Amino acid sequence: MKLSCTPREAFPLLRQLLYDSFQVDSWFFSWPYEQLERIDHSIRKTLWGDSFHAPTEFRDLQKNFPGHNIILLKSTLRFFNIICILSSDPHPDFISVGPFREQETNASFLTSTARENRLSGEAVSILQTFYSSMPLADPDSVVSFLSHFLSALLPDYDRLPPVHVSFSETAQKLIFDQEFLLSQNAGHAEQYAREYQETIHALCSGDVDAAHRSLRSWLALSGFPEESHTGRLRRHLSILNELLAAALLSCPIHPVYIRELAHKIQTRIDSTENHEALCALPGKILRQYCFLAKKESHSGCSPLTRHVIDYIHIHLSEELSLSVLAEKFNRHPAALSGSFRKETGMTVTAWIRRERIRKAVYYLNASSLGIREIASAVGFHDLGYFSRVFRTQTGMSPSDYRKHILVPPAERPPVSGQIFLSEFPPTIK
Repeated sequence: MKLSCTPREAFPLLRQLLYDSFQVDSWFFSWPYEQLERIDHSIRKTLWGDSFHAPTEFRDLQKNFPGHNIILLKSTLRFFNIICILSSDPHPDFISVGPFREQETNASFLTSTARENRLSGEAVSILQTFYSSMPLADPDSVVSFLSHFLSALLPDYDRLPPVHVSFSETAQKLIFDQEFLLSQNAGHAEQYAREYQETIHALCSGDVDAAHRSLRSWLALSGFPEESHTGRLRRHLSILNELLAAALLSCPIHPVYIRELAHKIQTRIDSTENHEALCALPGKILRQYCFLAKKESHSGCSPLTRHVIDYIHIHLSEELSLSVLAEKFNRHPAALSGSFRKETGMTVTAWIRRERIRKAVYYLNASSLGIREIASAVGFHDLGYFSRVFRTQTGMSPSDYRKHILVPPAERPPVSGQIFLSEFPPTIK
């Protein structure tokens, strides 16, 4: 599938998803790998001062473990980092995720950790502060998400399973562990990969029915816990949200759209307490992503036209016109207008007007903002003009539209206009 962005471009989205789902920090490093102390929040430097030289070990990860893309590091200080190597270059870009822990700590845990690392008693209070600020996360879940996310950007990224590596602070050395994190048998792994790819292919093409069929098989292989407690179910839904968001990066869709939807869905997952409602969410989540893929990919358009469309979407509240866009993209207005209309079937002005009303419809569906606030948010500073344009597009005024969507679909009177409620999937607020 066609890649829409590079790992560096996708990193802000990845970082936000990791933090929203696992509360872990992440960093992007390029040669010469400055500020490597971010990897551990400077805890090693705090404990050992200038005598600690571990960053040189991190610089040699690619040389020490050739061919392995994802490396799970477990420190003898008993916290984790995940290193994602992004190429086979001698000095590749890499992403560091963490630090995080997988278990709660107590006084005994901290004392034994300090003793094993030959630290003084004063170090226990430093470790206590460090651990209290560090999130809890399941290493397997984070690794799985990263593998799927990055495989959407880089060919053969998950070709080899993640490798488990220990880091000895006292020896200041990385120690290779032959046991991989993935222990599934080959047949199961192959079937899982096939169902996942079929789900993603259907998702990116906007085929809701095919995506649903593949998703059911994929969830079954993933052990989707419909009978388990609500907290575990919510965690599985969060991972599903992350994986689908990552998959859309292989489509020509601007990451800002993906981030907006992923955040909206995660908010819904976090706020849903009813177990039955949570069990019904996978299909709704998938439909939302299919709708996004179908609506925003613009696969038949040139890169310039897609960039113009993305810019319009992101800057709806600002001044937008053909002249503004022509200047922004260094094109003659007539040339930009001609190519845009040829590829989309609409003028630039008509497209801007339609997208502003689409966004207004979204706010009317999904927010409690007042009509005047919505008008301003989508670039209309004259409330009367906003109402006239809205009526032309939808067949009713903004206030009547808000009343209309509160009526059950079977009881709604017919409306005329270009934009209908049916264009919008069930809202995940």
